[in-house]
Amino acid sequence: MIKFNDILEGWSNAARDVVGVLDQKKKALSLARLEKCNKCPLQSGLICDPRKTYMDMNGCGCVLVPKSLVNSNECPLRETKYGWSK
Repeated sequence: MIKFNDILEGWSNAARDVVGVLDQKKKALSLARLEKCNKCPLQSGLICDPRKTYMDMNGCGCVLVPKSLVNSNECPLRETKYGWSK
């Protein structure tokens, strides 16, 4: 299910980061999440690739930076060593 508010919040936070006004706690959380994403077999560049599968789970198709900047978002692999949750 697409959560338009999460998408808007993620891209808004990404823009805040670019101009240097993003909350530092949110940025630290995002960096920790992205560190896991960078090791994930579902990652293709900047995207969690829905064409890839790991342990019978597909990527979600999200752009990873904005996704990682929303506190309420979860990774589709949240129960594995690659995943993260709220």
